[in-house]
Amino acid sequence: MQKLAKDLTVNLGADKPGALAKATDAIAKAGINLEGYAEMSGTLHALTEDAPRTRRALEDAGMGLADERDVLV
Repeated sequence: MQKLAKDLTVNLGADKPGALAKATDAIAKAGINLEGYAEMSGTLHALTEDAPRTRRALEDAGMGLADERDVLV
């Protein structure tokens, strides 16, 4: 079954240990499930069904979004 989700692109800053953990920890602490993710060279793509709460959790952790796109899963 297909569903619509959001792909949030997050610039993690310097590609260093702990950067990905900071983002995923912020999402988890907000009680949001990641449907999928990919990280390459300091850029995280987080797939979630609750984009507004995910965006807020990342911003509260000091991380801004570079892009947000609808994706069909």
